Amino acid sequence: MRETKPYKVLIVEDDPAYAEPLRACLHHAEAFDILDVTDSAAKAYRIVKFGLPDVVVVDLELAEGDGLDLVCRLRDPKENLAIVPYILVVTEFQAKPMLKKLKSGLADFIIKKENKGYTPEMILNHLTVMQDHFFRNQKPEKPPIDSSLEKEMFIRKRIDRELEQYYIKQGGKGREYLAEIIYMAFSLPKHETLQITRLYTEVGKLFGKDPHNVSMAINRVLHAAFSKTAREDLERLYSPYVDIGRGAPQAKEFVAHTANKIRKERII
Repeated sequence: MRETKPYKVLIVEDDPAYAEPLRACLHHAEAFDILDVTDSAAKAYRIVKFGLPDVVVVDLELAEGDGLDLVCRLRDPKENLAIVPYILVVTEFQAKPMLKKLKSGLADFIIKKENKGYTPEMILNHLTVMQDHFFRNQKPEKPPIDSSLEKEMFIRKRIDRELEQYYIKQGGKGREYLAEIIYMAFSLPKHETLQITRLYTEVGKLFGKDPHNVSMAINRVLHAAFSKTAREDLERLYSPYVDIGRGAPQAKEFVAHTANKIRKERII
């Protein structure tokens, strides 16, 4: 068991009624650090490919992708993961063939949501007891993680912190699209940041959505955020707000502003 650094946990859950209490529970536990919370199997896989999480808590019943397929990919030797994380599955499935498949080596542990007394503390208690087993699947012979991937994750975490200041919390699709398009804009050369509109197509391809739907979802998130956030906070966080003197900015304005703001920090 490690003595200092907390274990990094990735939560893959599409129901806020389960995701938020679990996030809050693990957040207050010194032994664990929430790496990310996502409702997308595709995004979860990309995060694991970085070799970052020690533990993945995954719900099988995902609206965005298949939780079982995700678990199968994480256990597939052909994926050649730097670290195969400890996998705790939460599920509502009762079918015996499905549970038998999971117990055959796909999942390290299974918790049924319909169990009496199911609580986030149940998951915390299990992970606390099982800490010594988290690294049994580690491949120490694997070369170090590509530093570019570490930089990407660092930037994405910085974007998350920025959005949280506007009370844009993780969990909704619009928020996920917004974070992704800001990252794409950050990665563009500075003189191209104004060409944000074409990035809606890229985000749409990534999530299998129409670019117009992506744009609408992002705008809804921004309108909600700018209506909730106090004016003094908006003036501090979003300097153009003072000059604009209106409601939420256009999405492309907000994306360009946020990407440039983070770029100027020279965090990498």
